[in-house]
Amino acid sequence: MSPRPRLREDEKEEYARRLIEAAFRVIAATSDSEPAVRAILREAGLSQQAFYRCFSSKDDLLDAVLAEGRRLLVEHLTRRMSREPTPEGRIRAWVGGVMQQAEAKYAADRTRPFVAGTGRRGAADPTEATETERQLGGLLEEVIAAGNADGSWACADPAGAALIIHDFVLASLRRHLINGVAPSRSTSQDLADFALRALRGRPDDRTA
Repeated sequence: MSPRPRLREDEKEEYARRLIEAAFRVIAATSDSEPAVRAILREAGLSQQAFYRCFSSKDDLLDAVLAEGRRLLVEHLTRRMSREPTPEGRIRAWVGGVMQQAEAKYAADRTRPFVAGTGRRGAADPTEATETERQLGGLLEEVIAAGNADGSWACADPAGAALIIHDFVLASLRRHLINGVAPSRSTSQDLADFALRALRGRPDDRTA
C-alpha cells in the first residue's frame, strides 16, 4: 500500500482554516465546546483523512479554535483601543469591546460555550484561562501604565489593576452569556466608570 501523499503547506493551511471555521459554526449551533469530530467534518466538507493530516487529535483542533478566537478578540480590542487618543478612552474601548461579545447573537453563540465553561475546554481550563488573561490583561496593563505616565491616574500596580479590571469585566460578560441577555450600552459604561474610579482613587490618595 503506497503512503499517503503529503499535503502542500498551502493545502494544509486551507484545510486547517476550514476545520477551525467549521468547529466555530458547530459550537455556535450546539453550544457545545467539545463537538464531535464527525459533526465538524460534515460541516467542513472534509474527510477524516484530511483532518488527521492537519491535527493530531480533536484536542489539537480545539486548542487551535481557542487560539483563533483569542487572536480575533485581541485584534478587535487592539483596533478599538488604537482609535482612542487618551488612556481613559482606551479603557472604555477595551471594556466595550469585551462586552460586545455578548451583544450580537452570532458573537454570543460562538463565545458562550468557552466563556460559560461548557465542557472541559471552557473558561475553567486553567491553561487557556491563563493565556487569555495574559493577552487581554496585557492590553489593559499597557494603557494603565500610559495613564500613569500622562498623569491621568497614579496606579502603583498596573499589572494588578489590569487583572482586577479583567476579572470583573469577564465575570459580567460570563453572566450575560449564561443568562442569554445582551448587555445594554449603559452596562459597558458603568463597568468602565467603575474601573476608572478605581484607577483614579480618592482625591486625597493622589497627594498622600
